[in-house]
Amino acid sequence: MTRLFLVACLVFAGACSSGGHSATATVTTTTPSSTDAVSPSGKIRGTLRIVGGPAPGIDRSIPGTVTAVAGSGRQWQATSTAASGFSLDLPSGSYRVSGTSPNVNGGRSPCVVPALVVVKSDTTTNVQVVCDVP
Repeated sequence: MTRLFLVACLVFAGACSSGGHSATATVTTTTPSSTDAVSPSGKIRGTLRIVGGPAPGIDRSIPGTVTAVAGSGRQWQATSTAASGFSLDLPSGSYRVSGTSPNVNGGRSPCVVPALVVVKSDTTTNVQVVCDVP
């Protein structure tokens, strides 16, 4: 990649120097530091569900927004559809996962996964984000 960049710069510099004009090309190469490294990542996928209500009750997928929050406070969001649910690619770690849906109290009631969701490298974790209705 660095050689290709160098060749492109030299070709460009040569083209610019024709006709009595001069050009200078500067090539800088950097080596990624450990802080630039990409974190191992995994995936969570699942559905946002409405559960409960008067007998016989309901339990079905609904559309909405799902949010995963890391311990650092960083957040990721995904849209969940009733037909295909949601999927989020996340760095390895633990997350609080919640959601909202316009189908549950106009989107004002939280939907939750009661426990921390642990994401492991190169692994897909299935979750159900539940919106309880009385």
